[in-house]
Amino acid sequence: MAYGFHVGPLHEPENPDDDESDVEEEDPLPVLVPLADTLNAVHPASAHLERDGDSVAMTLSRDVAGGAQIYNTYGDHSTNELLRRYGYVEWENEFDHVSIDGMAVVGHVMDALKKVGWAKGMSTNDKEKALAKRLEFLEEIEVFEDEFEVSVLRPVPADLVLTIKLLLLDPDQYKAAKKDPSLVFPLLSKFTDADPTQPIDRAVIYLTKTEAAVLHAAVAARLAEYPETPVAAEYLAAIEASTDLAGYLARVVPAMGNVRVAYAYVVRFREQRLLRQLLAALDAAEQIATWKDAKAHAKSAQETEGTRVVIVGQAYPLTPAKRAASGATAGSGKKEKKAKQK
Repeated sequence: MAYGFHVGPLHEPENPDDDESDVEEEDPLPVLVPLADTLNAVHPASAHLERDGDSVAMTLSRDVAGGAQIYNTYGDHSTNELLRRYGYVEWENEFDHVSIDGMAVVGHVMDALKKVGWAKGMSTNDKEKALAKRLEFLEEIEVFEDEFEVSVLRPVPADLVLTIKLLLLDPDQYKAAKKDPSLVFPLLSKFTDADPTQPIDRAVIYLTKTEAAVLHAAVAARLAEYPETPVAAEYLAAIEASTDLAGYLARVVPAMGNVRVAYAYVVRFREQRLLRQLLAALDAAEQIATWKDAKAHAKSAQETEGTRVVIVGQAYPLTPAKRAASGATAGSGKKEKKAKQK
């Protein structure tokens, strides 16, 4: 199978002294490079293709022992994409991900709104209109997508969590959150602002019980989409029992006789594992009573590795405007206490 390399623009600017802002960038096109595409691919690779003017060279990116095979890379592709494009899979792949349908998440939010105070008296039609307006805003700020990706790098998708949070807020809090989410969401984790292509370490995601329930329902529903059959169970059990790809294929190919099908179940296993890991994180989440407790918890949680979920058993604090409307102030509780003492 020939492989196309992206080696940059095919044409250099006519006048290299021109201001870069005046030069229209040319999208790199895939080109065939004889011999370069004969290398097998694996991640991390030991070589990569470099362009120097009108020539290209396959250059080692790390030391390789004499007589050992040199590997190229086909890019940061998931196991699913590797199988679809190139007909093979890798046993472990840090670029694996599985998608959750965006509108399916909205459906789970709709179910949750039946028990949420501000929406209890609303008709289904009014709830749908309210959510539609919020979705428009979320699309404008590029938070809501047709699909959310649960991945090895981002086991708890920031855009999915923020979508659920904003859709469930009462109208006053939602207006405040549109201006600045941190005004409404205490301890909005750094994971919402981080580069989605990079792994997040020491991230703690604080959710209300309702938010956690919606996230759990969305993930569980996605996991249930995979059909359960005796054949599937046999393949998946073989993957569980194997330590590498060769061992797995040795178990199933003689009996099943189809390498491509065996590869497809590796894809399925990886996707299901990501979903199960997220469900496990939600099931094992720490329980904290109030947001005040959560603030104290956050100070000590920064040393924890990986991504964790914490469920807070309290609604979000009232916004300043809503506190004023209710007659409450930041110091009103203390004043009342002093008055009683007198």
